[in-house]
Amino acid sequence: MIELLDFNLRGGRDAPSAAARVARITERYLTKTAAHDIMAVVNEIVAWLGTREPMPRTLRLELSVTSTVVRVSVTAAPRRPASPAPTTNRMVRQTLPVTAALASRYGLEASRRTRVWAEFDRCDEPVAAYTEPQYSS
Repeated sequence: MIELLDFNLRGGRDAPSAAARVARITERYLTKTAAHDIMAVVNEIVAWLGTREPMPRTLRLELSVTSTVVRVSVTAAPRRPASPAPTTNRMVRQTLPVTAALASRYGLEASRRTRVWAEFDRCDEPVAAYTEPQYSS
């Protein structure tokens, strides 16, 4: 693991500042486009978890970077059973469409606490476009 960042947020209103902070850090490890994508994902996850009952909601944001993956996860404290988390992949994609569209992998864990995570693959070298056969005779 290269870097680990974690901090507490006070509900969904902290989503934009948390997303900007994560984007600034991840620009060291991802392309500008991917850093922008992770900013959108963090904004969506924090806003969704932060607006659920009961209010105000304290969230824990964690960012970890390895040689191959940048992972962000947001965890909410235990909640009352009145607002259940999505239970199927389809429901998660509908609830978090930006995350589903932009992250390489994502998931939602809803046991005692609710945790939403998303991973982005690191690419150290730009992928070269295929132009001509490399192994022709």
